[in-house]
Amino acid sequence: MEFLYPNVLWAVMLPIFVLAFLILTNKDSMELIFSDEVLSKLAVNRAYMSKNVRNALFFAALIFMTLSLGRPVIDKKEHDVKQELIPLVIAVDVSRSMLARDLYPSRLELAKRKLKSIIARSKNSALGVILFAKSAFVLSPVTQDFASLMFLVDNLDSGLNFDNGSNIMGMIEAANDLMREFESKNIILLSDGGNSDNLSSEIAYAKENNINIYAVGLATKRGNPIPLKEGGYLTDSAGDIVTVKLNEAVKDLALKTGGGYIEYSLSESDIKAILNEISTRSGKDRMESQKVKIYTELFYYPLAAALFLLLLAFSSFPRFKTLKPH
Repeated sequence: MEFLYPNVLWAVMLPIFVLAFLILTNKDSMELIFSDEVLSKLAVNRAYMSKNVRNALFFAALIFMTLSLGRPVIDKKEHDVKQELIPLVIAVDVSRSMLARDLYPSRLELAKRKLKSIIARSKNSALGVILFAKSAFVLSPVTQDFASLMFLVDNLDSGLNFDNGSNIMGMIEAANDLMREFESKNIILLSDGGNSDNLSSEIAYAKENNINIYAVGLATKRGNPIPLKEGGYLTDSAGDIVTVKLNEAVKDLALKTGGGYIEYSLSESDIKAILNEISTRSGKDRMESQKVKIYTELFYYPLAAALFLLLLAFSSFPRFKTLKPH
């Protein structure tokens, strides 16, 4: 038998013994004034147990409680547990076109909402997050620490001024680097499709590296202006307002890389469909093994003994006397 928390025994036992010594050796005010003989005549003895017996039971209960807090166990063993998870990289387009408000409250805010939905629903996955515009930035490597990942997403400033243009090739290369140790490689792309109508190079690179891209089209098919932080709208060199719409080339990118494509939904039906498709079609990778300790708990035995002793210490039992016949 061993204790999982032996420090508790040393930290609590010593104060208990010191307290027991002080209480058992301390005399109350009546004992200081009268002798034991006088006290025995003055006291009305109705208790089944003396004060010292009750104190002893009480401190014995405290000792058993401390033993229970130390968590005694037997048959302690370690096992290697290896989880099989689906590695996913979520790529969020943060270029200026994503500031368009054809989707409420904006394309970027809706993408952020979709990202949080993916994190909340990905129980059998390991997730990484990439932000990309003209360049690609790794927000998080592939991880299972969803709490920290959700904190990063919650604190992502959607009002930042990112570059014009969406470098989809740079995003795929960054995602491939994040998933280089995995056999199954999946990207969920949250974008309006960027500004390139020819994504053949991106398709070829994804096929070469066995990357499946699942895209959610976050834009409408009609042109929409791009608001500027300082006010007004983005204009071209001629002073005309630039309008952007959904680039359907992203649909070919997804389908030709063995993934899937779906247009945005204000509900979570698009995310559900994408995750179900990935779960059905993608292989799982074995993540790092973790050592899990297995043992038989014994804490409830000293705890039960402590409760029983406390019941005795705080109970009153009548004293039975044998009546003599007249």
